[in-house]
Amino acid sequence: MKKALPVIIVIVLFILLGQQLLKEEQTSFAVDEEAFTVFDTYEEILMYSRFSSDHYWALLEKAREYNLIHRFEDKVFPLNQTHRTIQIHEVWNADNDFYLLYSINLLPKDENPSDVPYITMSDITVHNAEDQQASLYIPYQKDKDMFRNRDGLVYDNRFYRSLWIRSEIDGSFYTSIHEWEGIDYKNKPIDYRWVNAVEKVTFDNLILTAPQTDIQMDPIQLDMTLTDMDEPLEVIELGNEVTLMPGTSIKLERIEYGLRNTKLYVELGDNEQEIRHLSFMVNSMAWDSFIETDENGDSYLNLWNELSNFDQSNILFTEALVPEEKELTYQLTEQDMNAYKEMLQNGETTMMKLEKEFGTLDDKLTFKASHLDTMTSPEREEIVLAVDIEGDAQSRYRSWFTNYENIRNDPERFKNRNNLSYIEVTDETGTPVDSVRIMGHGRQTKFRFSKQDFMEKKELHFRFFHLSKQIILDTDMTTIQTQGGTS
Repeated sequence: MKKALPVIIVIVLFILLGQQLLKEEQTSFAVDEEAFTVFDTYEEILMYSRFSSDHYWALLEKAREYNLIHRFEDKVFPLNQTHRTIQIHEVWNADNDFYLLYSINLLPKDENPSDVPYITMSDITVHNAEDQQASLYIPYQKDKDMFRNRDGLVYDNRFYRSLWIRSEIDGSFYTSIHEWEGIDYKNKPIDYRWVNAVEKVTFDNLILTAPQTDIQMDPIQLDMTLTDMDEPLEVIELGNEVTLMPGTSIKLERIEYGLRNTKLYVELGDNEQEIRHLSFMVNSMAWDSFIETDENGDSYLNLWNELSNFDQSNILFTEALVPEEKELTYQLTEQDMNAYKEMLQNGETTMMKLEKEFGTLDDKLTFKASHLDTMTSPEREEIVLAVDIEGDAQSRYRSWFTNYENIRNDPERFKNRNNLSYIEVTDETGTPVDSVRIMGHGRQTKFRFSKQDFMEKKELHFRFFHLSKQIILDTDMTTIQTQGGTS
């Protein structure tokens, strides 16, 4: 045994030396800078990785500013049979979409980015403190371009990829979430509250996609919380009172800077006029917002995020929308319906002009049934009624329409949406038509029906109500503090 011991030691040393030489061979080589985009510092990688963030790049920059992004520099995973490792660098969420920055070591044989493997996945599992789980579904896992990001970046012989993984929430996810314990976050609906309860995230069903073959990988689990996109990052207390019109004033309470938007909270008080929408100038820039209501019942206006660039800002309110008691009605008669059905059967054209005015609002806006046409959505064939709302350059109908059946069926969902206008559609028997979808607002709104429903009806009756009218305001400029809040 003693004679064999030196031999064993030599063999072990030989193996270790071989592994070291292989490691040096795999890491100590020059990367072709014409084929790859090579950077000298990791900070440059972070800066340029944002360009693969599509429309999320501004959110990502703000998340970096407030240190919301999770960094995992110690998360290195060997990739079996490949002489490669994958390293997770950054992960962050925007609602149920996830930003991921990871790297894979280059090998001497990699001649261009297409030679470097990349990971795909089909599920993301979120865990709460009790390790109760729910899975987010990635519907586009077969679209490998979403994961490939061929314009990867190289630093220290590692190939970096940054990407947004877009996931969807389905019924099974909510079934799992409803079983979670300890979810009690104010009055937010269940689809928001789960974000605050997450303490771990697992990337599931991972596949390393290489030029020659695909390799199944073990799940990657990360200890991390998720960002609540509606939580304010900074709050500035105000206290300015503004008179909008005789008997109607508001108090500007505070500004909340968030990831998605900036909210100006207002106290409406006991005003003579109910206010639904305000138009205003901020630092000479035109802006407008409906009066929104948060989960606590507090009212606010949506502002532009760049407001935080100013120490102070000047705000001037110019117009308001208040309730209009008037209702408008329109009827697609049996004669209109039959004429259009016959036109469709003949197959010559799908559009039939109507050009019928059916009411005015505040002597400024005229409602007109413009035409009927067809439209195809992924789920069904549709018939579309286009309604034009015409006025002068200063007049525009700002409220969005919603099908009144939605409010009847789910009043809790719409209890804080007083700024909406309603449309009720019934057939010749007075039965509500609940297949109506609504598209657009302002100058033209399109009301879309299931073609099958439309063809079965003799008449369609439209009732437009809970409308709004425009009032021009004559107010003074107000200066508000827009920097120096608490975070």
